[in-house]
Amino acid sequence: MPRTLEEIDDDLARAVFRAVYDSPVQKRRRRLAVAVLVVKHLGRGLVMIWPAYVVLLALALLPGVVERWWYLAALMPGVLGWLLIYLRGVRRDYAQRIRGRLLERGDYRKLLLN
Repeated sequence: MPRTLEEIDDDLARAVFRAVYDSPVQKRRRRLAVAVLVVKHLGRGLVMIWPAYVVLLALALLPGVVERWWYLAALMPGVLGWLLIYLRGVRRDYAQRIRGRLLERGDYRKLLLN
């Protein structure tokens, strides 16, 4: 059976594909695939900008954080921007690799490594 709906020409095969696509197993696999993509993208991002998180954590844990709240406020837009950029990458990967496809067990490894 083809793995995407666009590859199917027959109406009966399309109906079967939609039934399998909407099954609880496929929904669970798509949720797990999204979790894998989030871990992949956020993990890459953490590796790239870990010094910013160390500074943010140090500022939050030091005594007298009330006096230095503006340091935290200055770093937060950058951290939020980073988060939005990487979540956009998750959404793009979802559209390219998950949406409209039937997932199998081995697909998670492909998502993580590619």
